[in-house]
Amino acid sequence: ISTTLNFKSSLTTLLKILELFSAVSYKEQHVNKLSKKKLENLLLKSKFQSISISKFINFGLFFSIFSIRLGSYANLFIEKISKNNIGYLLLVELKK
Repeated sequence: ISTTLNFKSSLTTLLKILELFSAVSYKEQHVNKLSKKKLENLLLKSKFQSISISKFINFGLFFSIFSIRLGSYANLFIEKISKNNIGYLLLVELKK
């Protein structure tokens, strides 16, 4: 099990905004900017028997500014209506 940032989401815009207001730059840390499709193509070249990639943590969590419960509910609601097609992070599960 592993996680990585989903660079096919609006996360790239969020990172650019963060760099404007922060003294920290993550440009050198994000060497491989993977999307779900790029990650899937990379893993299909491996020897793993089972590959599962899912998206999680979406913009609904920004409602946590008002309430943790509200942010959690908004995140779950967006996951349900988008059928997990929206997410800032990718969760990878591999089996040999």
